[in-house]
Amino acid sequence: MTVTKQQLVSGVANFVTREVVPAVNDTALKAIIVAGTKLMQQSDAAVDGILSNGVVKTLLPERNGSYELDAALDAMRSALAECGTFPITISPIPLILKEEKTLSFGVADIDALTRYLQEAANG
Repeated sequence: MTVTKQQLVSGVANFVTREVVPAVNDTALKAIIVAGTKLMQQSDAAVDGILSNGVVKTLLPERNGSYELDAALDAMRSALAECGTFPITISPIPLILKEEKTLSFGVADIDALTRYLQEAANG
């Protein structure tokens, strides 16, 4: 599946909004995730910063304004199927998030993300 930057942002934002946010029980963490998603949707500079990260550029190389997602999604799905869930730890943020929080992602999450990206690609 090949997507534009805008389709990529739309698919990821829909995944986060519909799958990740409802699964988070901590109000402060939920607010941080929603704010980050809104920033991503409204700021090309924020998206460009993420897409210019070395690891992200390796997984999602840009070609003529588009991103080929199949290899990256398949690699993530295979790795999670073999290794289990992938935890992402969010460090405490003074005055907002008092303690460290962890989000875990598994194969079902990659499948859901793939569906949202496909929806965005199909318009």
